[in-house]
Amino acid sequence: GLVFEDTRILIANTITANNDVEWLDWDTEQIVTLDMLRDVDPDNLELAVSGEVWLKMVKNRPDLAQEFAPKIRVFGRCTPIAKVSIIDMFNKEGNVTLMCGDGGNDCGALKTAHVGIAMSEAEASMVAPFTATEKNLTAVVDVLKEGRCALASAFASYKFMLMVGLTHNVVQFAAAYFRLTLSPLTWALHDGGWVLSLAFSLPLAKASRKLAPSRPTSSLLGSHTMHSFLGVLIINVTFLVAAFFVLFGQSWFQCRKWENSFMGTAWGLGDNYESTILFLIPGYQLMATAAAYNFGFAHRASWGTNLAFVFFFVFWTILQLYIILVPSELSCLLSVNCQEENTILGMEISNVYNTTLMPLDFRWKLVGLLLANLVVVCGWEYFVVNGGEMRRTRRRCEEVDGAWKLHHHQDEEQRRPLKPGSSDQLLSSSPSSSRKRSGAQIV
Repeated sequence: GLVFEDTRILIANTITANNDVEWLDWDTEQIVTLDMLRDVDPDNLELAVSGEVWLKMVKNRPDLAQEFAPKIRVFGRCTPIAKVSIIDMFNKEGNVTLMCGDGGNDCGALKTAHVGIAMSEAEASMVAPFTATEKNLTAVVDVLKEGRCALASAFASYKFMLMVGLTHNVVQFAAAYFRLTLSPLTWALHDGGWVLSLAFSLPLAKASRKLAPSRPTSSLLGSHTMHSFLGVLIINVTFLVAAFFVLFGQSWFQCRKWENSFMGTAWGLGDNYESTILFLIPGYQLMATAAAYNFGFAHRASWGTNLAFVFFFVFWTILQLYIILVPSELSCLLSVNCQEENTILGMEISNVYNTTLMPLDFRWKLVGLLLANLVVVCGWEYFVVNGGEMRRTRRRCEEVDGAWKLHHHQDEEQRRPLKPGSSDQLLSSSPSSSRKRSGAQIV
């Protein structure tokens, strides 16, 4: 319901000669003046006003209209002009407004509100961005779920693309340190394959079935965003450094050595084990990062329901494992596990050893590092970042529930049901309500 049972309800009765609002107590039928109203506890008070009185208040006492608008729970018998005036007042106060209407005289208010939902396929649907064909108020919940899903997906894409840029920077810094570069085809696979497909499919997640008790973050530099982003970045850099330490600890490893003939082409600086690590590890880290950000948390559907993303993730993972474990012409194109017999005509191995083949046991170590990186990144995002937010949300809800139960336990003997009234009767609150209602009903 809109109002708790033990809440005091005042109805705007009329506008006095000196342009003050005269209020009528719903329970006692006592006249309440403006000065008396301001002395009433605002936490235990709800206001109702008719459209006629509201327009007079806006015209004669705009200061009172601005003061009482957030406290008015029900606006009754409103004309189209009154409805537009009400929405406009809330918009001017910096609120985000949502308006539902069944068409006809609701068109102006539907257009004025930030979010308009038409419960009809008639003319109202032409000015409202959303239309509910079933004419059910549950459409409001659907719009909120879709909006929150869109916001969460936008932030997931934002964090992923930010991570792509920083990952490429890390690769470039490491390449400059080792005085080498990746082959052109590896960069093409990075940007044209992995990044393009994952960035395209990541926002395609559907909305969650249930409306979460809190909205997703809207801050680019908020704690939730920064914990998610910086945590994944630190984990990825740590695994990249660990991969180099594992490589340098191998008995067969030799640092890259060049001849002058290798320096005339970009391919000449990519045939070495350091470039192999810089291609394989950061490349799969992009996939692991996208997989972590694909978690729906409370606002998007579960991980596996984003079928387009699952397809690309599985496809690129299998391809990456194939490149690592199986020496072939494909791996030679990417300067990984390349031998003379696997080279393509005209693409010789540009190092003094004439090979970039890694021992099988080391290839399995790389696979273990990649999968461990995936598990740690997903665990950080799921349990630490999203799990921490879920625990904070649950704690806030429990605090509100506890305060509500304590308040109603103390006032249990003083509760009075609402008096039966006309068709504009206010709805009583549900015993399962957990917090003070927000929003207003315009009829």
